[in-house]
Amino acid sequence: MKEIGPDKSLLLVDDDEPFLRRLAKAMEKRGFEVETAGSVAAGKAIATARPPAHAVVDLRLEDGNGLDVVEVLREKREDCRVVVLTGMARLRRRWLRSRLGRRIIFRNRRMRRTL
Repeated sequence: MKEIGPDKSLLLVDDDEPFLRRLAKAMEKRGFEVETAGSVAAGKAIATARPPAHAVVDLRLEDGNGLDVVEVLREKREDCRVVVLTGMARLRRRWLRSRLGRRIIFRNRRMRRTL
């Protein structure tokens, strides 16, 4: 497994509570210091107060768009490694890749079973 680095802080943002708990547990086992948020508002608050070195953000959340959290992360900590989770169609994903300039992972049922 690749070395995490000296800063092991990780922000997870997803409104699917069972998935969020499983992902947090899996990342803690891998050595990350995890903080979770179940909404855009909570994700932005954590990103502002304690900008993490790493983040996993769901694109579609009940209270808005996960890209709003990504923007705060970019403002507060440019070196933050961000993964955006989405189940959108292929053309939309291509557009997101060009806009984000970040790696995007597409969450699906297989990923949920892996955790």
